[in-house]
Amino acid sequence: MAVLKDFAIYFDQPFAVYYPGQFVSGYVVVQLDQGSINITGIKLHAYGRGYTRILANFRNGTFDVDSNQGVECDEYLDRIEYIYGEGRKFLMPVGRHHLKFKFQLPYNMLPSSYEGGVNCYIRYTITATMIRPWAYDYITTKAFTILEKIDINLPDLKVLAGSEDFVSGSGCFSCLSTPIKLSATTDRTGYCSGENIKVCISIENTARKRLREVVIKLIQNVMFIANDLVWNNQKVYEKIRINNITKTGDRIEWTDQLIPIPCLPPSSKACRTIRLHYAIYVKATVWNGYNLTVKIPIVIGTKPLQDMFETNGSDAVYKYRDCIDGKIDFLRKDSQQYFIGNHTFVPQYPFIVS
Repeated sequence: MAVLKDFAIYFDQPFAVYYPGQFVSGYVVVQLDQGSINITGIKLHAYGRGYTRILANFRNGTFDVDSNQGVECDEYLDRIEYIYGEGRKFLMPVGRHHLKFKFQLPYNMLPSSYEGGVNCYIRYTITATMIRPWAYDYITTKAFTILEKIDINLPDLKVLAGSEDFVSGSGCFSCLSTPIKLSATTDRTGYCSGENIKVCISIENTARKRLREVVIKLIQNVMFIANDLVWNNQKVYEKIRINNITKTGDRIEWTDQLIPIPCLPPSSKACRTIRLHYAIYVKATVWNGYNLTVKIPIVIGTKPLQDMFETNGSDAVYKYRDCIDGKIDFLRKDSQQYFIGNHTFVPQYPFIVS
């Protein structure tokens, strides 16, 4: 009786990270012990899609959780080929088999891989199926990462970014003789994971009100869209709190506050149903708990700043690293019993090591 000892997919590229238009290549390993096995072939399916399911829809005071209205799916890749056999019944001999595959990704815009849970993701997989007549098929699958080309060397992404907010002496603030203004800037608009965002903060406080604290946050905002439903999810990845403030005067400044960027999914607008945006938020708490807040949109790219590597003496290195959000199991629990091997996955994103 044949014993299937190994059935797995391997990529030639060690990190399994690809860009639109590149070739994806690798091999499928099949190891049979103690005998041959009847099959009609081994089929390879490369598939990519963006999937969004908004579970709860608040309508007329109640949550409608069973409706399919909040489900959207966009397919980006769908390619099937036989890598062994041609659909006719035959015996696969005992031994270890290496079955190569190679295909080219579409040149059109493919959104970057993103894992937001079982109900929201942009995912690309390769699945190998050993088709057995009159028996359950053997199936193995593996996910890989695709990245959009987001070049932070573009002029628009190299310029300073900034915003400001103020409270004036009117309405609830009528006791203020002069406005209080918060201004903040970043050294540029585009970054890659692993870099530091340089934030400069200025507070014009001619009213001489007490400044309690300043908080700086790196925030990811993901917009999920399914039919006529929209859901926004916000996550804080870095936070710096400046308190016990002793600075006084008409103008208070902090220069070169550094916010490190962890390994994050890049900004993305290419997917119709999932859109990723990033921003730096600065909040100053002044005068009896009132807040001033500024938001500075930034872009997380996939092609790093060229100046960083051309500078003499620079130790910066460009690598791929696991997303900070960690691994996920990308198969539904009710289908895992039909698959062989490991089906966890963590996307790999560009990361600057200096």
